[in-house]
Amino acid sequence: MLHHGGRLIQEAQQRNSDPQQWLDLSTGISPISYPVPEIPTSVWHRLPEDEDGLVEAAAQYYQYPDLLPVAGSQAAIMCLPSVLEVDLLKKGTMLLPAVGYKEHEHAWQSAGWRLEYYQNKPDNDQLSRCDVVLIINPNNPTTYKYSLKEITVIEGQLSARQVLLIDEAFMDGDNDNSRLRTLLRENTLVLRSLGKFFGLAGLRVGFVAAHPKWLSSMQQALGPWNLSGPSRYVAKTALLDTTWQRKAQKALESLRLKQQRLIERVLPQASITSASLFIRVEHPQAQLMYQYCCDEMVLVRLCDEKDAIRLGLCADEQQLQRLELALIEAQRRINTDCSYDASNDLAGTSWNI
Repeated sequence: MLHHGGRLIQEAQQRNSDPQQWLDLSTGISPISYPVPEIPTSVWHRLPEDEDGLVEAAAQYYQYPDLLPVAGSQAAIMCLPSVLEVDLLKKGTMLLPAVGYKEHEHAWQSAGWRLEYYQNKPDNDQLSRCDVVLIINPNNPTTYKYSLKEITVIEGQLSARQVLLIDEAFMDGDNDNSRLRTLLRENTLVLRSLGKFFGLAGLRVGFVAAHPKWLSSMQQALGPWNLSGPSRYVAKTALLDTTWQRKAQKALESLRLKQQRLIERVLPQASITSASLFIRVEHPQAQLMYQYCCDEMVLVRLCDEKDAIRLGLCADEQQLQRLELALIEAQRRINTDCSYDASNDLAGTSWNI
């Protein structure tokens, strides 16, 4: 099983500390959580029903009619290799980003598909020989973003049989570039996640937008009662609350800008980019930066390539100040380590005069 952000209890236990005393910035989940309404007793008592209005609420929010609710986009990621194998009558070639959410790679590799990788964008040769191509937009954790026009160009290079899978888990807040703005081709599927923007990751709610044939196949693969009744109830309420959505989007953009400016000031030598809900900091000592932040009880995410850390957004000024102090201390320790190593190298040098 792959490891992700959010392993706060484990990190706290390793340092004999109280998890409640930590600042957890290890995920890209919004720090502004939708206020969960009171859930009627009947919702707990009854089995989930497809006719409860959730799909209609999601269709209004995503501005797309053909949707399947799933237990987070992760559920779709895990079942897609087998669903596509049935349709293609083979385990083909999956083209995916070299750096990106690793559960995609894990799912297709575990299912026995051949994997091929691209950097920021797939080239024409790669597109010509794959059966399925994955685009993560925006990319987690690189923050790389495709415009809708760029996505359309890639689709134009695919044959009718080739499948395009687009992971838009972090697209909320940038819907102008969502592929759902226009009708999907038959073999284009889009994954969306509710938990990140709404700060409700514990609900485990996501959606697949696709041609009805794909939705039917996935529904059969996932089985009945894919989502619990309470999850459906809260998700529906959140999706319909447009006033809260507008306020949250504005507040999150303000938080992101403040935090990015702070990091740029504290770590001027680092390469810093951001998506709507997280910030990527490329640092030559990323592993030490991660460890030293943890020593300050600030949990960030060390990217799998060990060349960067990813930070979720702070909720308020107090958290921003705490992050600033942690980064300053981490960089101070890194500078001290480097100075110590340099002096040792100098002391061990044999000089011939």
